[in-house]
Amino acid sequence: MAALTPAGPCGVFVGERQCNKKEAAEYGYGNGRDPLTVITRIAKKVVDPDAN
Repeated sequence: MAALTPAGPCGVFVGERQCNKKEAAEYGYGNGRDPLTVITRIAKKVVDPDAN
């Protein structure tokens, strides 16, 4: 499996490749735990407290 995974860091910046699901989970992203999702959910609650 390691032979199929390209070398180099993954991320969202220039020169980085996209992370696969396993790598993203190791970095703490996924299942709504990433900072963008948390901030978005907080903003929705502030704007509309009755929203789910």
